[in-house]
Amino acid sequence: FFSKNFFAMASSLDVQLLSSGCQLYGATPCAQPTAPLNRAVVGVASLSLVAVAASVATILLKGHPTMELHAAGVTTAHNTRSMPQGRLLHRSHAAANAGALSRWQQPLSAVASDRQDSSSSMDGPQPTWEKAQSNLLASPWQLPLLFAAFCVGVLAKGLRWTALDPAGVAAASDVKRVALAASSGQRTYKLRYFDAMGVSENIRFMFAIADVPYEDFRYPFKFVVPGDFSTIEMPEFYADRASGLLDPNMGRLPILEVDGVPIGQSKSIERYLAKEFGFMGTSDIEAAQIDSVCEHVRDIKERFGKVQATQGDDEKAAAIDKWYAEELATWCDKLEKSLGEGPFAVGAQFSIADLSIWLMLTDMQAKGDAMAAYQDCPKVQVICEKVGGMPGVKAWLDKRPANPF
Repeated sequence: FFSKNFFAMASSLDVQLLSSGCQLYGATPCAQPTAPLNRAVVGVASLSLVAVAASVATILLKGHPTMELHAAGVTTAHNTRSMPQGRLLHRSHAAANAGALSRWQQPLSAVASDRQDSSSSMDGPQPTWEKAQSNLLASPWQLPLLFAAFCVGVLAKGLRWTALDPAGVAAASDVKRVALAASSGQRTYKLRYFDAMGVSENIRFMFAIADVPYEDFRYPFKFVVPGDFSTIEMPEFYADRASGLLDPNMGRLPILEVDGVPIGQSKSIERYLAKEFGFMGTSDIEAAQIDSVCEHVRDIKERFGKVQATQGDDEKAAAIDKWYAEELATWCDKLEKSLGEGPFAVGAQFSIADLSIWLMLTDMQAKGDAMAAYQDCPKVQVICEKVGGMPGVKAWLDKRPANPF
C-alpha cells in the first residue's frame, strides 16, 4: 500500500519538478527519458522512494498485527509481543481471511481505526496508533535510513535534470559556458562597424578574451583628400543605411546582430556582452559598481577628447602636453581611489571595468607618456599588467588589422 501510493505520488511530483527545472534553465519541457543514463537515474530514484515507503511502513506498523499473504489466501498473523501475556484474540479462519482482505483494500487510516476498535475488546493495555507512531524515535537506525533514502532521491532527480537538459547545465554565467554555447551554434554574433578601432574595439577585445567566434564585418572607407572627412567615401555603408539595415541604431554604427537580432549603441552592446560572458561581476551590486567605473573611464576619455579638439596647432600641442604632464595624473589618482581592494577594479574577478581602464590608458600611451601618469596608482598598475597579459588580449593585438583610427 505504502509503496504503491508513494510511488504514484512521487511520479506525479517528479514530472512537475522536472518540468519546472527545464523551465528554470530556459529549455524545452522534457519528455519521457530515452537515454540509458536517464533510465538508470530514474531507476535509482524509484528504488529510493520504495526504500522510503518500506521504512515508513515498518515504523508505523511495528507492534501491530501484521498481514501475511499465503498461496491459499490471506491470513492474519497476530503479534503476540504487543498483547498481554496469555491473551489472544480468537477468530475463525474464514472471518480472519475476509477481515484481513477487507482491511488490505481499505485506506491505511481506516485499517488503523478498525484495529483500535477491535483491540478495545481485549483485557489489559493494548498498543495504540500514537504508540506506533512513537516508534519513529524508538529505533536509531530508522531515521538515518529515511534520511539517506531521501538524499539518494534528491541526488537522482538532480542527475535526471542534468541528463535530460544539458543546456541547463550551462546556465552558469562564465566564459567557458558562453564559449561552449557559441561554438555549438546556440549563438551567432555579427559586429557591424567601420574598418577602424573606434568605439568598437572594446567589443572586439571582449570577444577575444572570451574566445567566442563572431563575424567582424567592416565597412571600408577612403579619403579623396587624405585627412579630410568631408571627402570620405563609404558606398557600402551608405547603401545599407538607405536600405534601413542600420535603423536600429538610427542609421549609425556599431550594430551587433545576435542570432540575427540587432542591438545598437556601443555601450549597450558592451554591457550585453559583459553579462553574457561573465564580465559583469557576481551580483547586482558588483554590476552597478562595474558600470560606475566604466562611466569614470568615459568621463576621462571625454575630457581628453576636448583637449584633442583644441583649436590652433600651438594651442593644441600645449594642451596635450599639459594633459600628460598634469591632468591625466590627477584623473588617475581619482580613479585609483574609486576602485576596490583588488586585485581587479571590482571584486575578485576580471570585468569589463578592467578592460576599459587598460584600453583607455593603452590608447593614450600611443600618443604620449600615459604610464608616467599612473606610477603612483598601484591598483591601476596591477589592472593594466593583468589585462595586458591575458592570452586573448595578446592574440587580438597580434592579429587585428592595422589602421590609424
